[in-house]
Amino acid sequence: MRYISLCLLLFISHTCFGQQAGITRDIPKLPLTANEIVYTGTLQTDTAVSKAQLFHNAEEWYQHNFESSDNTLTIDNIDSGTISGTGIIHINKKDRKADPGDLFFTVDVTVNKGTITYHIYDIYSLSKEGRLYYSDMYNEALYPEQKPKWPAAYRKEMLNAMNEKVTTMIAKMLSDINRK
Repeated sequence: MRYISLCLLLFISHTCFGQQAGITRDIPKLPLTANEIVYTGTLQTDTAVSKAQLFHNAEEWYQHNFESSDNTLTIDNIDSGTISGTGIIHINKKDRKADPGDLFFTVDVTVNKGTITYHIYDIYSLSKEGRLYYSDMYNEALYPEQKPKWPAAYRKEMLNAMNEKVTTMIAKMLSDINRK
């Protein structure tokens, strides 16, 4: 009998507390740092590729994908191996003007011989009301309020789309920087 009670207790606790507060299975688990969405990671690279080559590749990746009159590198330091700047992922790839649904962010990349480290943060879109911060939307999903700012279906769609765009960009970035 104790065994059955213990199993039942474990099942109930897993069902009730197995997810973060308010999160449903259809919203991705996003990386939070102090209530802000921050994608971070380190990729081990071939040590035969020099730090200078990785840095050059990082600059080329940024310039090819993001540099414009609105986006420029704010940090471009070969000694530390760091680049940092803002970026936009346009919802309409052929259009270069800002539209609702475009994804704005800041990216920091640091290269060293054998590693590439990245941080992507300050992720937002534009709406009629101004900036729509995905961290606010995700925190509302984590900790539901009496009067949510966003309908659940809209929040789900936006968070999933943002996560897909950022993870796709990260994969492309790491591939481009890690080339010989």
